[in-house]
Amino acid sequence: MEKKGAITLKNINKYYGKNHVLKDLDFEIRPGEFLSLLGPSGCGKTTILRLIAGLEYLDSGEIYMDEDRIDRLEPYKRNLNTVFQNYALFPHMDVYKNIAYGLKAKWLGHKEIDRRVKEAISMVKLEGFEKRQPSQMSGGQKQRVSIARAIVNQAPVLLLDEPLTALDLKLRKEMRFELRRLQKQLGITFIFVTHDQEEAIVMSDRIAVMNGGRIEQVGTPEEIYSHPASQFVAEFIGETNVFEAVAAVDGSELRLRMESGTASALNIKGVSDNEFVNCSVRPDAIRLSETPVEGFNIPGVVSECIFSGSFEKAIIRLVNDKEIKYTRLSGSKIPEPGTKVYVYWDKCDAEIMKTEGHIVHSQIEEVDLSAWNN
Repeated sequence: MEKKGAITLKNINKYYGKNHVLKDLDFEIRPGEFLSLLGPSGCGKTTILRLIAGLEYLDSGEIYMDEDRIDRLEPYKRNLNTVFQNYALFPHMDVYKNIAYGLKAKWLGHKEIDRRVKEAISMVKLEGFEKRQPSQMSGGQKQRVSIARAIVNQAPVLLLDEPLTALDLKLRKEMRFELRRLQKQLGITFIFVTHDQEEAIVMSDRIAVMNGGRIEQVGTPEEIYSHPASQFVAEFIGETNVFEAVAAVDGSELRLRMESGTASALNIKGVSDNEFVNCSVRPDAIRLSETPVEGFNIPGVVSECIFSGSFEKAIIRLVNDKEIKYTRLSGSKIPEPGTKVYVYWDKCDAEIMKTEGHIVHSQIEEVDLSAWNN
């Protein structure tokens, strides 16, 4: 049996007055996947959710669920449900009645309603809370009721608008795994809006990274983290070090000339001679040496060391005063502040990206490192 719950957005545009919120958006959400819409505030991710739900109207474009166009339908006619950040529970109804409300509106029989409500309560692990009022429950418990009320309708798509934001950190981390478990158990499509990178990486099958009303990249968490398509994605998903450089092609490799020295990387993206590029290297991929490494000459000084639980971090100040981050597991040997080091990396760990127009190219000049190296 073919799985239902695919959502397709075609040439979506949305304006609020003169503000162009969504710009020619095209992408498909696969049936049964956990997809996160990730981006900073104001990038348009919640607007997408509201357009799919029918809470906002399109200015242009089309939205489909499977083969059916839904953007012209009233919200109650779309076969999907929404979980809101503020829970939106009926304060005068107990847990059982809150969950059963939507089923009663569909005029289902008492036995069917009772079966579905008990099943939903079991899924969100709230057995024994059936008669509890929302005012008597914690934030996490109320969010579970909100989720149960949505899944009890057995719709193929569930929209989640930053549902964990109001919870404390410990509970948020617990709920991430609960939502993931629930999505796998139900096998339905989850479309999850968040601005929390860790949340998206931990929970998602795929992530759509948004910026300024456009989707910068769609991919698995590993693809997004390890192979960012743009400087914005590289810097927004976790920490990274971005080096601005002029590239010279040397067979399958690139020689990078930077303000801070010279380096090497693999030419996977088909970069041309004398092309300006951004080179992204994650802090855990940075390596340090007491002497220059072949293909690299990036001197620096350890300016600060930071203990952060399971990780230890160091800040390296380069010769052009640029600071980069270096990360290792706690217990690893980190050079003391003031130590002179040379920065390098495995060539396959550098992600090369086209520049985004904000680099002052004339500033990328090779620095005289002779005094430093001597």
